[in-house]
Amino acid sequence: MTECTPAVSIVVCTRDRVSSLIARLPSIVDAASASSRDTEIIVVDNGSVDGTTKEVARRFPTVLLVHEGAPGISIARNTGVRAAKAPVILFTDDDVEVPLDWVNRLSAPLIAGAAEIVVGGISVDESLRRTWMSPWLLQNFAHYPEQQSVDPGVVGANFGALKTVLLEIPFDERLGAAPYQRHEDGFFGVQARERGFRIVGVAGDPVVHHFDPSRLQRSAIHALAARAGRGSGYIWYHWAYGVAPHLFVKSVVFRLTRIATLPWLRRHQSDRDLKLVAKIAFIDELRRIEGSPRNYPAPSVRLADPPSP
Repeated sequence: MTECTPAVSIVVCTRDRVSSLIARLPSIVDAASASSRDTEIIVVDNGSVDGTTKEVARRFPTVLLVHEGAPGISIARNTGVRAAKAPVILFTDDDVEVPLDWVNRLSAPLIAGAAEIVVGGISVDESLRRTWMSPWLLQNFAHYPEQQSVDPGVVGANFGALKTVLLEIPFDERLGAAPYQRHEDGFFGVQARERGFRIVGVAGDPVVHHFDPSRLQRSAIHALAARAGRGSGYIWYHWAYGVAPHLFVKSVVFRLTRIATLPWLRRHQSDRDLKLVAKIAFIDELRRIEGSPRNYPAPSVRLADPPSP
């Protein structure tokens, strides 16, 4: 990497996961060094108290450290976007290992003008896969080894975009923090798609997701499904202007349906049970926010005069 203005910026956000970050950051540094394009690496420390700043500064002196005290992955990513000097920004997570050609491969369509947003494959590390995990559940841990080439969903562990797009469509800072701890990346893709930006899947070796094994515990998976439901409720209400009658009745019905399946008798929760957990959280969130002001203009207003990409 040189002192000139970089062609590519890499943004990694972290909060109190210094061990994971230190273990995975070398692969990002290697990919940046192997790139044919001048590349900077930005680590956004999202209020860590575990010594993240000290360790990154000591071990990786070429990495730019940016501090963001307000908690939330969307807030941290937006901070990273503002700090980035390059016109192309790539994102990955602090528990992800990237292949050596990652920077060149993921940035190529953006630099060539073939896309405004790119998404690469993500593979859950084999040591974290369990025989009882369904394909659907694996996807909830960001397991997408191969992305469709046209219009894939945006997944935060492996995607990139033009800085101009990221400034035009900042990550919704209500998502990515309690109580909406999921869907901030996918919702960015939804907004970009509506505005006509091209989202392209990039083939090649996926990045590898090394999440904390504690996330495989029953209670953690239950919480994962509930967070998905709450986030979906937020988007459905505020962006899609969804209206659902009889929310209380639906909440009761979904709860009774779940009880009838006797989920506590099984060692591992089924897809059906987890989807019911998400539905219950979705309905409960709609009940909580029903009648509150919407955070976005109505679809009819947005679509009547959409911004040009």
